[in-house]
Amino acid sequence: MDKRYKQSRYNFFFDAEDGTHLAFNAMSGGLAIIEDGNRDEVQRILADPNSYRSDTEEKKRLWDSLLKGGFLIEKERDELAVLKMRNRVGRFNTDSFGLIIMPTLQCNFRCVYCYESFPNISMKPEIEEGIVRWVRERTRFVKTFHVSWFGGEPLLRFDVIKRLGSEFKKIAEDRGCQYGMSITTNGYLLDEEKIKQLVPLDLQRVQVTLDGPPEVHDRRRPLANGRGTFNQILENLVALDRLAPQVHITLRVNFDKTNLMYVPQLLHILPQGLRDRAGIYFRHVFSYHRDWGDIKCERLANSSKKIAELSKKSIMSGFKEESLRILRDPGQYTAMQTTGTDL
Repeated sequence: MDKRYKQSRYNFFFDAEDGTHLAFNAMSGGLAIIEDGNRDEVQRILADPNSYRSDTEEKKRLWDSLLKGGFLIEKERDELAVLKMRNRVGRFNTDSFGLIIMPTLQCNFRCVYCYESFPNISMKPEIEEGIVRWVRERTRFVKTFHVSWFGGEPLLRFDVIKRLGSEFKKIAEDRGCQYGMSITTNGYLLDEEKIKQLVPLDLQRVQVTLDGPPEVHDRRRPLANGRGTFNQILENLVALDRLAPQVHITLRVNFDKTNLMYVPQLLHILPQGLRDRAGIYFRHVFSYHRDWGDIKCERLANSSKKIAELSKKSIMSGFKEESLRILRDPGQYTAMQTTGTDL
């Protein structure tokens, strides 16, 4: 029997400030730019998918993109039941254990858009000991254990990362569970020496932010003393690529109206080795000095459009499609999965 389809109940359609038509699926995270010529066709498909005839290559590509993006789903799929299941699995699953640790709130950067006050607070020895005791108890029956290092700038307390990382690895080995760790860092202190010490601790992922080519990035993300940071970060990323090919690298690019036009330059100057293996994503920087209610829907829509456009440019610059979780239509339709949810 042929499959039957229906429109997802979590589809949302809106327009950006310049009139660009956008669609978002809150279930899959699918984000789509729809040009005027395809808008009516998309609505026809979603209104009555089982009567729609994909009798041209363009219509078939459009149908496939809607399906891949989660805008169109199989008729028997109960989305509400899936959400309830995800919620319960997340709340009650005891097979895996994830921990986010901030060894310090201090930072060696003074990014122009940062809202933190950088209090002089770092992890004390008794807190380290308490964490180790808790992890030993918490991991008694888990199958996987993962630690994410965050900050502040976590590498300012590299000593804490080394001590706790070593303890966590030993605990995981004793428990017979899979273990790995990741780190979100500005990348400035991630030199060869630290890389060589982190890899044996089962480092799996590193996220680093670059906001444009050197002169742009250095204005936005300088050291506390005002000096630039781009060249050192890129040198460290190249070293990470060379010394730890098994470690996944994620590049984050924060943008606003002051650096948006320079992001394509960044994409082109990155070494091909990084483009071949790194993931990349883009985030619009909003002001945190006012209520979120002041950020109008049309501004968010315009932001989503820019993210989709930058993602397409990154593919053209050599980044792999799967590294952006983009579902591309060779025609005029692009669906982008902006979350980590698998379709």
